[in-house]
Amino acid sequence: MSLENKSLSIVIPCYNEEESLALLDSKLKPLLEKFPYEYELIFVNDGSTDNTEKIIKDLFKPKYPVVLISYKKNKNLGGAVKEGVKVAKMQYTAVIDSDCSYDPCDILKMYDYIDDYDVVSASAHHPKAKFNFNLPWYRLLLSSGVMWLYTLVTFKKLYSFTSMFRVYKTSLLKELNLEKNTFVGMTEIIIKLIKKKAKILDFPADSNYRTFGVSKMKLKNTIISHLTFLLEILLDKLRIRKL
Repeated sequence: MSLENKSLSIVIPCYNEEESLALLDSKLKPLLEKFPYEYELIFVNDGSTDNTEKIIKDLFKPKYPVVLISYKKNKNLGGAVKEGVKVAKMQYTAVIDSDCSYDPCDILKMYDYIDDYDVVSASAHHPKAKFNFNLPWYRLLLSSGVMWLYTLVTFKKLYSFTSMFRVYKTSLLKELNLEKNTFVGMTEIIIKLIKKKAKILDFPADSNYRTFGVSKMKLKNTIISHLTFLLEILLDKLRIRKL
């Protein structure tokens, strides 16, 4: 492939992340200094009420090719990712977390596989990976529970159906009719790619639980959203309602 054909859009959803953006800057620097292809950073300021937008403009725009999408009403994680994907113009699109629970430099390792796969999906649940900080027990239970349930209904073994940190072929990602605005949006992407018979690599990547700010995930709402989506998948398999 030519350099141009391995270009990368990096979508970074941000909702009230003023505390974590300095860490993100320090983590992105070694990645972007080594990255040999054209790239763009797509920040999605997802209705933040703090100084997130100002910090993005002051900290990142002077140094990197930045696209900033900003709006006043929070659209949640899935909605923010959809907004970023709409404007991505490079050959590949990575979606990463702004709190650096995964190290952005892992993209370099994931890029070793993109010639052979449509999606490279990071997972700290992979046997060759680990959490560097303990997740709350209920987050671990949720992650392992949904992994088992999605494996059961899809007959597809993945170590994480919920991972946010992934690299996709942009053209394939843009083909998807994405509907979910919640945290389940990341699962919707991978489920719809499975339906398309996309080649997916489960990539082992160590993960840190966030050290700045607070998680935006609401446990009860997320559980209900996953159970509802699992029902939708079953209805699709029974050809009662198409995903």
